[in-house]
Order: sequence, then C-alpha cells, then structure tokens
Amino acid sequence: MGRIVFVVDVPQGTTAYQANDGRYYGRSELEVKHLPDHEIRLRMARGKVARATVAFRLCSIALSTTQEAELRQKHHAALEAFKKNAAEAAQRHPELLDIMAARFAPDTVEFELVLRNDGELTIRNPAVRLSEIRSEFLSHDWTIQGESLPSRLEMLEDIIYPGDEREIMSFDGRCS
Repeated sequence: MGRIVFVVDVPQGTTAYQANDGRYYGRSELEVKHLPDHEIRLRMARGKVARATVAFRLCSIALSTTQEAELRQKHHAALEAFKKNAAEAAQRHPELLDIMAARFAPDTVEFELVLRNDGELTIRNPAVRLSEIRSEFLSHDWTIQGESLPSRLEMLEDIIYPGDEREIMSFDGRCS
C-alpha cells in the first residue's frame, strides 16, 4: 500500500525539431543521434499529408459445430429414437432434418472495415481503394459465400477528424 505509479506517454512527433547547435536529432531506444537530410524531410512532411489506415474489425464468429451441438442437446430424445429405429424416428421427429442439416451449415464470420484517420489533417470525402487476396493454401477446401470487396469505395460528404474512425463497409450489417 502507499505506492504510486506514474506512466508518461510521449507520442511520436509529427515533425523534426532543430536543436541549438543547428542539427536535428532523433531518439531511438537508448541512443540520441543526428538525423540525415532524408529523415528530416520525411518528418517535416508528416503534418502536411493526410494519413489513414483501414482496420479489419471482427464482430462475431458463429461456428457450425456449435450450432450442431446446440441442436443435439436440445433434441436429445429425437436422436436417441433415431439410433434405435431411423425410419420410425424420421416420421415422428421432423426436427431431425434440422440436426442433419446443421452438420453442413457454414461457419459465419461477421466483420466490418473501418477507416481511421491517423494523421493531423482532417480528411474530407475520402475514396478508399481496396484489393482482396484469398490464399489458396488457407481456403482450398472451403466454400466461401458472400460478397467480394468492391475495388473502390467513395465516402462522399464524409469528414473524418484526426483520431476518428468511420465504418467503410459492414458485412452482414450487425456490427457497430
């Protein structure tokens, strides 16, 4: 008890600052060194150019095996009847079709794309160019259902202030 902790966060500067000796210095870990000309020019340009990133926000994942397990638990009596006599159980328990169909139901992934203003300038009417790359190695046995990403998204009449973010596109519409 009686201990206090202070956390000091020094954000990265958006420009280069000149020291009294006329040089520009940069810090990294435990060293201080003078900056070459190209580094100074890059740092000075940071405040003059808009910077944004596109973030992938995962909203939910519904696995089909979870759905199948829930149905199996809910209709336990129907499954036991199916094990004893399949033909009779199929006539008396129509919910067995739902259980069998759940085995082939796809997993559902809901996500949205968000544009985040990482710079110091306000971004007005942004247009975002997207490209979609699907790895054959990861998805060679999958059936991917859903819409592809458009190649260009225009966010007309939209203003994104520094530090703010805006939803670009929501897949399945239940995020946010």
